[in-house]
Amino acid sequence: MTPQDLGENQITYSVQTGAFLDRALAKNQLEMLKAKQYPAFMVSAWDSQKQLWHTVRVGRFTDIMEAEKAAQTLQRKERIAARVYGLGSLQYEDPPVPETMPDEKSKPAPPKAVVNGVPESGENSG
Repeated sequence: MTPQDLGENQITYSVQTGAFLDRALAKNQLEMLKAKQYPAFMVSAWDSQKQLWHTVRVGRFTDIMEAEKAAQTLQRKERIAARVYGLGSLQYEDPPVPETMPDEKSKPAPPKAVVNGVPESGENSG
């Protein structure tokens, strides 16, 4: 089930298991969780300091208690930190990640998260 299946006003939750500045580290955790059959996915977004964070999430829940239960299970079974975050109708615009980072002068402005069609300021993932 995706947030689109639930409608724009339905709040959904997911369990975040990591937030990384290094995409390779996020991908490693993502692949580890998928190999263990968890419905894991990655969400990338820019924060207010123009840093691109790659977060690893597991599941999509309409009930916060179910999400909390899943977070506790992940912490116990996999021994990794897990925290519940709301998704709602939040959509992220992922920029292409270049093989080499451009210099600061030629760096394009980072895309921002879009909530209900309105760009919002970035937040630092914890």
